[in-house]
Amino acid sequence: MRKLSLLFCLLVMIMMGHGVAQPSLDSALWKLDWEDDFSFFDESRWSVLNFAVHGREPQIYLADNVWVEDGNLVIRLDNRPVECPQEKSSWTVNACQLCEQGVYPYSSGWVETKRPYNRNFGYIEARIKCPYRRGLWPAFWTFIGEGVPNASNYAEIDIFEFYGHKRPNHVETNLHLAYEPGSFTKNLQTFDLKSFSYEDWHTYAIEWDSTRIVWYIDDQPIRVELNHGIVDPVRIILNLAVQTQRRYQPRKRTYFEEKMYVDYIRVYKL
Repeated sequence: MRKLSLLFCLLVMIMMGHGVAQPSLDSALWKLDWEDDFSFFDESRWSVLNFAVHGREPQIYLADNVWVEDGNLVIRLDNRPVECPQEKSSWTVNACQLCEQGVYPYSSGWVETKRPYNRNFGYIEARIKCPYRRGLWPAFWTFIGEGVPNASNYAEIDIFEFYGHKRPNHVETNLHLAYEPGSFTKNLQTFDLKSFSYEDWHTYAIEWDSTRIVWYIDDQPIRVELNHGIVDPVRIILNLAVQTQRRYQPRKRTYFEEKMYVDYIRVYKL
């Protein structure tokens, strides 16, 4: 009963717009499971996709567009055309698909945790700085873990995602249990945050257990979802995409490049 009362108070405070601090990760309740401060690129932890595509997104994901620099993971997106090669022996695609023959108008980067780092439940946090340009679609999210047998759902938790044709203080969160028509908007929630721009450094996190997910930005909760149904181990993904709708895509006439920076990622367990 006490837990239900506390949860009800949290929900009321969020709806009323009052800030609630994140759970103390230094307390005896939490233990750091793993972290990466990107002092180097840890190939034992991360897969970098190469010559991969995702759904109807117009970019191709290349390993050359991901690197570590000055203590940050860097993901670059640009509008140089790239042709999908015929040789497939060295491609890394994992949660995506192989590129198809033809030329892609944009290239970008995608990293995801490898199978030994599949996790379910805990506190997942990253400090990120995103670019802002029409058509860009940066995201920090989860998907069903590599090699997870008999998965009950797709386990996609969008910790955050932004769309470059919208205001720079516009944040979206989502849950995907499946991908049938209508599932993309069923669990979508959007927020226009005061004094916020995703071009600045921010921390983005979820607190996740079997019964609820709480989303945080800069240690403040913005959303609570109960009875979410995502219980399978997941991989963690960071990528920078181009929006699928052609009318929102950036212009291709002159060369540009944009970069998404990740300072660290930390995963805690109870």
